[in-house]
Amino acid sequence: MRKQLDQFANLCEERLANNDHKQPWQGLTCDLLAHKLRNKTDRLSDAVGCNDLGDMRDYALDVANYAMMVYHNATKRMVKRDE
Repeated sequence: MRKQLDQFANLCEERLANNDHKQPWQGLTCDLLAHKLRNKTDRLSDAVGCNDLGDMRDYALDVANYAMMVYHNATKRMVKRDE
């Protein structure tokens, strides 16, 4: 795996682990997760517009994690549908 991707994935996992006390995302709908993803994408865009490097990094991690959650839940639904 590329070094940059490995570092990013580790930071995403760390962020997920820090939020393990919250409601499990596996039970959330894709619609709700997509809404949260759009919200984080908007915040990332704002951070880029303000050249806020710290917020860019934070929101990039959030966007990646929400995108992973949508992907995972959609994949689960596809497998169940195809059974």
